[in-house]
This record gives sequence, C-alpha cells and structure tokens, in this order.
Amino acid sequence: MAHQVECFAYIALAGGQYERSARLLGAAGKAREEMNSLSTAKHEIDELEQAMERLAEAMGVEERERVVAAGRLMSLDDAVTLALEATE
Repeated sequence: MAHQVECFAYIALAGGQYERSARLLGAAGKAREEMNSLSTAKHEIDELEQAMERLAEAMGVEERERVVAAGRLMSLDDAVTLALEATE
C-alpha cells in the first residue's frame, strides 16, 4: 500500500502539486517504516531520491521537510484518501 501512495505522490509531483506530493511521500515513508518494508530496489530508491530533489528545487529544502514531516503524521488511510481526492 505504501508503494501505491508513493506512486500517487510521483503523479502529483509530475502535475506540479508539490505540497501534495511531499505530504504523500511523508506518509508513505512512515508506513514503510512501521511495516518494516523499506524498499531495497535500486530503481525505487533512485526514484524517491529524484522526487525529493525535485521537491527541494520547487519548494526549498526547509519547506519540503516541513510538509514531509506533516505527511508523516497522517495515517495510511488518510494518505490513501488524499491520494484519491480529485485535483483541481
């Protein structure tokens, strides 16, 4: 499930929805830690690093970290709801 939330975060990032993307990545990261399911696949690790770099460029490192931290406070259910909400 955390991987799917990450995928929605990457879609949000591609659409310029930086805060939404950062929040979802925070929630997915927390879920992966809690479920002891950290990715070991190089392409997934690289994809996350690239997304975090793009978010830092778009938002600034400090703002990215603030929003990721806020995402880490979300439940996985709330993250799925956010991921599935229609965008404007």
